Amino acid sequence: RDLWGAVKVTVPFQLGVLSKSWPPSAGQFASQHAAVIAAVAQQLVANQSSFDCNIYPYFALADVQNLQFALGNVSNTVDGVVYSCLLDQQAAAMRAALLKLSPSYTDETLPICIGETGWPTSGSPTSDPEATSANAAVFVQNCAAKSKYSMFFFEALDEQRKASTGANGTASLTENHFGWLTEAGHKKYTVPALDGSAAPEALDVPEQPAGSCEEDFTG
Repeated sequence: RDLWGAVKVTVPFQLGVLSKSWPPSAGQFASQHAAVIAAVAQQLVANQSSFDCNIYPYFALADVQNLQFALGNVSNTVDGVVYSCLLDQQAAAMRAALLKLSPSYTDETLPICIGETGWPTSGSPTSDPEATSANAAVFVQNCAAKSKYSMFFFEALDEQRKASTGANGTASLTENHFGWLTEAGHKKYTVPALDGSAAPEALDVPEQPAGSCEEDFTG
């Protein structure tokens, strides 16, 4: 009871709840999700909580076709608004969708928090060339240093069997490699904004094969 009002509860949504995200000002929730999101948003405002959404610019590369913007190395201007990185542009579409639910859902009354974001460090050599530790280092550094949003980076450790289980509805090998550390706990890249290192860069740590750190506890 002493924590009442201090601990906030929220519900994370993925960017896929939007039916439209371009241009950002035209952001709109899909009709099948709008009623639920409206009910959740009302409760969040009443309890002074944030609206959490999981945004992964990496997965938008096929549509955006701009690696440097996705990484946050360059900005983009849309309808006179400058976005420092793709993540902020995508979050702006979410804000536009919230404002369509209610013009009262502003940054002050219902702040947006990025519940998950990250960049894979490996994947398929043929279909995931941008999934590298060097790109992950730059992405996390730029988000931490430039984005106006509070966020949680996904994730601490790799999950080497995630793709084989079809997690998130996909068997993409990138799903195994979102960790800042390998399963064995080896740091894969540096992030000056978070660890005080001199520059964002990949470290010479080999990616581990699936299940390499598992133990058999059945016996």
